[in-house]
Amino acid sequence: MSEIRQNLLRAAEDGVISPEQVEKLVGYFVPVSSEDLPETGVIGTPPDTETPRFIRGFHDVLITIGIIILLVGLGTLASIIAVPFAVFGLSEILVRRQRLALPAVVLTIAMGTAMFMIAGIWLVDDLPSGTNAFTRNAFLFMPPTLVMALYAWRYRVPIAVSSLILMLAGFLLTLLFRALDTALGQGYILISHPYLSSLVLMASALGLFVVAMRFDLSDPLRVTRRSDIAFWLHLVTAPTLLYASMSFLFLNSRYNLFELGKQDLMNGAMPVTIVVALLMLVGIVIDRRAFVTSGLISLIIAFTSIVGGVGNLENGWAVAMLFVGMFVLALGIGWRGLRRYVISALPDAWQHRLPPAM
Repeated sequence: MSEIRQNLLRAAEDGVISPEQVEKLVGYFVPVSSEDLPETGVIGTPPDTETPRFIRGFHDVLITIGIIILLVGLGTLASIIAVPFAVFGLSEILVRRQRLALPAVVLTIAMGTAMFMIAGIWLVDDLPSGTNAFTRNAFLFMPPTLVMALYAWRYRVPIAVSSLILMLAGFLLTLLFRALDTALGQGYILISHPYLSSLVLMASALGLFVVAMRFDLSDPLRVTRRSDIAFWLHLVTAPTLLYASMSFLFLNSRYNLFELGKQDLMNGAMPVTIVVALLMLVGIVIDRRAFVTSGLISLIIAFTSIVGGVGNLENGWAVAMLFVGMFVLALGIGWRGLRRYVISALPDAWQHRLPPAM
């Protein structure tokens, strides 16, 4: 069944059938009686709408291992400049012709990493020593953004499109901070205006979330590349939203997340726990588990502070990990049922635009 579904998904991506027809056609292959079940008698679970389509078999894994070894050796023996040319050459064969998903992900990451290294070594390091930090960051983002735009246009890889959006956002953010730094003229803006900086970071994170949701809501059944683009964007957007929110709590403050005494519980650990819980609720509504996993480290640290402050336990971190682990397992096991309950409480207009609660 999964192989049939994957073939239909690829047909939808290539425009042979419409995304809406995928689920209808899959229904024709679903067993309609006990006689139609496979010999194992196992009935498949409902399809997971968040399944990322970048692993199709061990063949992809083997090719990916070869790519990593080749690029590491090439970058070490030749030069990091050779890596982007090798990535383009390999992408012509493995991505454009053979359409291998996992190698496409690794090649995209390799391209971005190599270009940032090249920009840092041969561009940013040559700038005058007194150059503004945001100006240096803007120069750092320019070459990777331009090359990633070419890569995304040529190969249409979802992670490449997501990387391009994120790089462009990073470039524009550095330009905005540079403009504010110049306009205010009171020293490094992240230090002189911490709350303004947090506000800008929060607005940027919300902007990324809106972009990711536009891709998500345009494909609620998640059968096209738009869903995969949203998947990669959410992987970055979720922690960005979390730590942008936390910056309001800890910037220009006398305490931090790692050192909270009993008197700081309501001002520190408790708000962090509330923020993480709200992001988890968002993840349940939009059916994206990235919003759950992004806050686990912060949740463990916050729980450790709470347990240590209230109970003065020597192994408070272990107690916190125990409770957080049980919570995550319960959330994972009951994800579908919990999501059905949450979605049923939303207005009908929202329910029709969100991924179906199965």
